[in-house]
Amino acid sequence: LAGLVEASMKSPLRVALEPTFHQLEVMKLDKSPFVIISVVGQELLGAGHYAAAVVVLEAALRIGTCSLKLRGSVFSALSSAYWALNQLDKAISYMQQDLRVAKSLGDIAGECRAHGNLGSAYFSNGSYKEALTAHRYQLVLAMKCKDTQAAASALTSLGHVYTAIGDYPNALASHKQCVQLVKQMGDKLQEAREIGNVGAVYLAMGEFESAVDCHTQHLRLARRLGNQVEEARAYSNLGSSHHYRRNFVQAIVFHENVLRIAQDLGDRAVEARAFAGLGHAARCAGDYNQNRKKI
Repeated sequence: LAGLVEASMKSPLRVALEPTFHQLEVMKLDKSPFVIISVVGQELLGAGHYAAAVVVLEAALRIGTCSLKLRGSVFSALSSAYWALNQLDKAISYMQQDLRVAKSLGDIAGECRAHGNLGSAYFSNGSYKEALTAHRYQLVLAMKCKDTQAAASALTSLGHVYTAIGDYPNALASHKQCVQLVKQMGDKLQEAREIGNVGAVYLAMGEFESAVDCHTQHLRLARRLGNQVEEARAYSNLGSSHHYRRNFVQAIVFHENVLRIAQDLGDRAVEARAFAGLGHAARCAGDYNQNRKKI
């Protein structure tokens, strides 16, 4: 144990660990192997050393502790580490253990958080039925402990799951509820994103006018906030909406705006998406004009 502390204090983690170790000393926890090892594991996780964090945190679990709360915090940290390593099955296993601990402790906020994490993990591996169940529990618990941020997160997640299974009426209802909630919270950025999500559902339903209206509102809010990432997303969605309306020239204009912002930000992924949208719209515009000439 002394060797681990010494090695940690010589590592780049020293700045973060030194005050923590001092506090543990004051609390007389500096001789607890479980606490010391789990603290080092949590710091490794925070620093992005996920594989090392897993090794250290699982070593802490092997040592064990009679404190359910401390064990729960390690389960939660391990689920985050495995999630970051894209090992979903192991992440889900630790999330389930984290949930069991939160239930045992009567920790409603912890239970709510664990259900939210499980919902996201189930969604990622395509287990939509389980994702719906988890996010519904998350929403109920968030309302119970009056956590509006967690409730908004649950609603938007439910909207995404419903969209994935093609249940557009429920997807629309979830995202619209979320818009109302974040408006009450005064969170303009989240409001912009959610209006964009509503627009995406309208587009999937083939309601192009409503989709364009939502994405125009999204763009207006993003500009007002000076958020170029959201602005690019709104332009991209407007490009897609106009494409589906066969208004290819307008779609090209919107995708050009996405390209301009992507190049300003140096975001290669958004730039690639802009080029794909431009290429598709230009090709369709050419085919459309050729067909019109034949007619």
